[in-house]
Amino acid sequence: MFRQLTLAICLVIFLSLGALFVAAAAANDDELDGYVPDEVLVKLVQAADLPGVATDHHLDPIPLDQFGARPIYRLRILDGATPPDRAAALAADARVMVAEPNFVGETPEGRQRTPWAGGGNSDEYAEQWAPVTIRLPEAHTVTSGDGITVAVLDTGIDATHPALAGRLVSGYDFVDMDADPSEVGMIGQDLVFGHGTHVAGIMALAAPEASIMPVRVLDRDGVGNVWVLVEALAFAVDPDGNPATDDGVDVINMSLGTTRRTDLLTEIITDITCANGVDDDDDDDGDDDGDDDDNGCSAAGGRGVVVVAAAGNRGASVREYPAAEETPGVLAVAASTITDTLASFSTFGPWVPVAAPGQDILSTVPGGGFGTWSGTSMAAPFAAGQAALLRAAYPDLAAAEVVERIVTTAAPIGGLVPLRIDTAASLGVVDTIPPPSDCGAPITLLAVADSWIDQNSAANNFGTDAILKVRSQGPGDNFRTLIRFALPASLPESCVVESAVLRLYAAAWTSGRTLQALRVATTWSETSVAWNNQPATTGEAATATSGSNYREWNVTTQVQAIFDTGANNGFLIRDAAEGGNGFEQQFHGREKGESPPLLAISFAPAGG
Repeated sequence: MFRQLTLAICLVIFLSLGALFVAAAAANDDELDGYVPDEVLVKLVQAADLPGVATDHHLDPIPLDQFGARPIYRLRILDGATPPDRAAALAADARVMVAEPNFVGETPEGRQRTPWAGGGNSDEYAEQWAPVTIRLPEAHTVTSGDGITVAVLDTGIDATHPALAGRLVSGYDFVDMDADPSEVGMIGQDLVFGHGTHVAGIMALAAPEASIMPVRVLDRDGVGNVWVLVEALAFAVDPDGNPATDDGVDVINMSLGTTRRTDLLTEIITDITCANGVDDDDDDDGDDDGDDDDNGCSAAGGRGVVVVAAAGNRGASVREYPAAEETPGVLAVAASTITDTLASFSTFGPWVPVAAPGQDILSTVPGGGFGTWSGTSMAAPFAAGQAALLRAAYPDLAAAEVVERIVTTAAPIGGLVPLRIDTAASLGVVDTIPPPSDCGAPITLLAVADSWIDQNSAANNFGTDAILKVRSQGPGDNFRTLIRFALPASLPESCVVESAVLRLYAAAWTSGRTLQALRVATTWSETSVAWNNQPATTGEAATATSGSNYREWNVTTQVQAIFDTGANNGFLIRDAAEGGNGFEQQFHGREKGESPPLLAISFAPAGG
């Protein structure tokens, strides 16, 4: 059921969204998401070329689907070629504008295999920490989002939940192709069951008078594909297929993502956000939709739809789309904690400007109950709700202006994503709470030296390696890691270290090991340190358990001691029980260039 989109926005399809797609998910976090086998997505210069292109490239000339009346097709591969190979051949054909596999992906929480935990009630839901942190009560004195509609593209929504009563408008199920976008699955059996309902509950908390449009794009396993997503985006922007009626949404929340970037995703996101002046058909008058008018972008009344996307739960700097599109009108959202720091699981990067509460968020789940979930999927709807409030209060703002206002009014929290949304500030409500004593903002430092040392190669230096190693192996064959950061010369006046967290990203690991971080007492050089000249350590050990993503050591005591003594020689990381049976951990070193070693420090008044 592809809708005839005459949206003046060349909705060229394909979006490879991610939280949606699982069908052929990659084997590990470092690989790209997969694609649907035996099919390819193709946009032609003109529809008349379809038979010839299909014949020349061994495709079924009868499309599996077509996007409205546009020359955009989902085609079946007949000769067993892989979708990437066939897409590459098609891309070289002058009759083809775009050719790509039908990429797949999944929800951030599904990727990390983290289900929700049941419990809680409606009072706890309304009074939890997150609304207070982002100042929703103050924001709601200005507006609660009346007159605004937000689409939730997800696993569906339980429309019978009491907390969502009166909040929902008609949506659609693009998985089963019917008008009932309810959640499908069973609690305890289907890992992502309840994801869409949980997201919708957060949206209702953030913008209680806004309407929510449920659009199901993920099946009970969290599986979907680009084509399904494209249909859903077209529906959300123009549900009745008539651009003359103002029935489209103002904001779209996508708590999903994929590691695959496609030109078509970029194009469609650019179009629906009205990020540039687009033509609306493929005829000679320069527009781009087949109806020969040049009325520009019509999405959300010509202001563009605000697209809010979860940054991902990689705990690393890994791009996922659409969050990483970096298109005006698109907002990538990281997850923050109750202590106003970046959550350890949250993706970060220069394309992620803000965080929102995403750890231990209580929200609605199917069956009328409540559950707690953590993830950037939970953070995104807080920001989407903020966008709804802004659209209600300032109806003339363009999508890009809404995003800009969210970012420029955000509160500083320091760290890898240095800002956290402030809904009241974005609506012009002044913060009347006096600031605390000024000990400065939290800081996050990159390593300036690191190396690993090998007991079995005691004279060798590994200071230029991109991977740092820690190992517990029989007598005489252990590995240790050394790392140092450039700390400030002194603490802020009358301040102490409030918290310090050492973070190393695990590239490979043996689960269940206790890893110690000890303060180094004497100097060492990255280019010459070896097992047989390793520096001495002092003081108590901070510990962390081995595992995936970033591992964290609370080194507050150790960092305070560094400032107290003036001896900044860094840390030594070792297995707490050396001499084991090949228990090895590998971490990204500073030379790796991605997900580097980090030291996050915050300060507080002495005696406070």
